[in-house]
Amino acid sequence: MADTGRPKIEWNQIQWEQFQALCEIQCTAVEVCSVMGVCEETLNRLCEDKFDMRFSEYIKSEAAGGRTSLRRMQWDAARQGNPTMLVWLGKQYLGQSDKVESSNTNRNYEMSNLTDEQIDKILEHDEA
Repeated sequence: MADTGRPKIEWNQIQWEQFQALCEIQCTAVEVCSVMGVCEETLNRLCEDKFDMRFSEYIKSEAAGGRTSLRRMQWDAARQGNPTMLVWLGKQYLGQSDKVESSNTNRNYEMSNLTDEQIDKILEHDEA
């Protein structure tokens, strides 16, 4: 009796390399499925066949490599003098922050208890 149904999907080396690249940039299962042209059930079966684990387990281990690469690139950019990256890393690792100084000399008023006349005087004074 002949087998019926669709043929089993298998990936070649190029497809596995593409899959690996997607995992390193922390793509979700939905994104991987979209790029690779498979459903989540097939993605999980492929991962189980090759790695003895489902996609969700595999991506956790591979995402660490992507985070490491990203961190390395950020530090390289900072070493090359990228001002944005220097500021960002300073905030992340050195506790630095943007300080906003205000020269606002307006006084705080409890407006709910003031009459219209009093509010007009305050506004005239503050505009001067």
